[in-house]
Amino acid sequence: MAPLTCTKLSLITIAGVVTQVIGLSFFVFGFFPVKPALPGTSGSESFYVPACDFVSNQSDTTLPSDQLKSLYQELSGIPPSFDRLILMIVDGLPAEFVFGKDGKPPNKQFKEAMPYTQSLLASGSAIGYHAKAAPPTVTMPRLKAMVSGAIGGFLDVAFNFNTQAMTDDNLLGQFFKIGWKMVMLGDETWLKLFPGLFKRHDGVSSFYVKDTVQVDQNVSRHLGDELSKDDWDLLILHYLGLDHVGHIGGRNSVLMTPKMKEMDEVVKLIHSSINQSQGNGLGRTLLMIVSDHGMTENGNHGGSTYEETDTLALFIGLRNHVFDYASVINQIDIAPTLALLFGVPIPKNNVGVLIREAFDSLKEDKHLRALELNSWQLLRLLQAQLSGLPCRNFPCDAFYDHQSSGSTDCNHETEDMLCCLYMEATTLYTSWKSKRGFESASNKYYSSAAAAYYKFLKSASEWLSRRSTDGISSHSTLLSGILMFIITYASPMFILLSLVMYISMKNMAHPVIPEKAGPGDHLMMMLGFSCLVPLVINSILLTAYTVVLLLMQNHLFVWSVFSPKYLYVCATAVCTYIGVFIVAATGFYAYFVLVMRKQKPYSC
Repeated sequence: MAPLTCTKLSLITIAGVVTQVIGLSFFVFGFFPVKPALPGTSGSESFYVPACDFVSNQSDTTLPSDQLKSLYQELSGIPPSFDRLILMIVDGLPAEFVFGKDGKPPNKQFKEAMPYTQSLLASGSAIGYHAKAAPPTVTMPRLKAMVSGAIGGFLDVAFNFNTQAMTDDNLLGQFFKIGWKMVMLGDETWLKLFPGLFKRHDGVSSFYVKDTVQVDQNVSRHLGDELSKDDWDLLILHYLGLDHVGHIGGRNSVLMTPKMKEMDEVVKLIHSSINQSQGNGLGRTLLMIVSDHGMTENGNHGGSTYEETDTLALFIGLRNHVFDYASVINQIDIAPTLALLFGVPIPKNNVGVLIREAFDSLKEDKHLRALELNSWQLLRLLQAQLSGLPCRNFPCDAFYDHQSSGSTDCNHETEDMLCCLYMEATTLYTSWKSKRGFESASNKYYSSAAAAYYKFLKSASEWLSRRSTDGISSHSTLLSGILMFIITYASPMFILLSLVMYISMKNMAHPVIPEKAGPGDHLMMMLGFSCLVPLVINSILLTAYTVVLLLMQNHLFVWSVFSPKYLYVCATAVCTYIGVFIVAATGFYAYFVLVMRKQKPYSC
């Protein structure tokens, strides 16, 4: 066999590098899909019907905040339902603990742990939902989803360790533009996402799970003072203790019930203060209690199981509703709902849908107007992502070929179906406007128009959500496992097998042992580099990961993220030992063959 020349080695190396680049590209674009997004932020154009030649009003950015606020209220046609917002995040609280599951009430211990909250639900003073979160179920991407209405990707898991400022359109940015003063107490993730937006803040780190007390006391110690002040419009309270309890002892930890009682006392304090402040002329305040993610039985999160995606959304201030344990929304629905409740444009890349009960108290025209604004916003996203959308230029082009009588069956391809649903809703809305003077006909058309709008919104939201998570929600477990094994272990195995090939070819090219070389020298020459180097490198990695794991044992993500990586390193060690064994066996075999040839030379 011809010796392994530099040219051949270079060609093999180039082929290997090209193959790895192609494989890595497939992995990156499949696991971290690039989501199509509209640039910029929503402004006054969001209150007009999408038009093919509409030019955004750039003067929005130059208006003083009070004038911009008045402009938005005038254009929206919907008076703000509330004046101030208190957003309370109970990190890691599963909705099941408060609302139960599958129509059944929560466990007795959990229900009795939050008596005040349960009384608000029973009296109709609050309405709650199971808010389904999209994976990855870690804090940073879930907060971004709630304030922007957009769905993140698994790349956000990496950013969760080093959170960067949020640049996408979001509620806090919209509130800031109209002059809102904001205060934040709790998880410092908010400070990293929105630097410079808060009038006052006191952040705490979320990465040390042994602390279940101080992280929450650091929030509550400011609460009394903040509730008595009138210089803020948005108060964010992010409690981390319950999530830390889960990481330490799981769902059934002995610390879980006391922590829920503590949170219930906080709800009672805030609600009592709200009732007093409304009598003091501070306007109406909405208290919204949410959780960013749930938790598994052992208290971990990050995946897509029901336990991890079952989050809480509780509105306190929306009265006269009968609580329904089966109510389910998407977590992204929070963003458009809060936007229209407080009179600001819906964030530009939102894919959520208005929560129906939040607008039931509005008059018919205001409710339909809210649905129209949400529909226009989603239609803009569809226009950007579906080049073949038949109604993408409506009403600029000729009237879209669709006539609706309220009973049209929109069973078409995606583009035609979405256009059909949108046109049906707008047609019914127009019919309602023409029948407003006739009460019986008006009620009929109102119900039909509202139902048609919600049908379009749900369909558009589902399509846009699937578009954002292609490759994440649906996958082959077997194929994913094979690809994960290849991308993790292909490189070390490739190197070890290359060494085997190199030793074999080298010994075939030089079959004679030099006279002065002893057996030990020959074995060292053959096995020293090919076996000792991989073993040394692997030992260094394994030792380093072991030390880091022990030093960071109290870190939040050690047992949910770092420990699986440690298992991968251990598996790599096993593969290395197998590879070294193959190399050593090949070396010993070649050595003994050559020794036998030397002792028994062939006769000519």
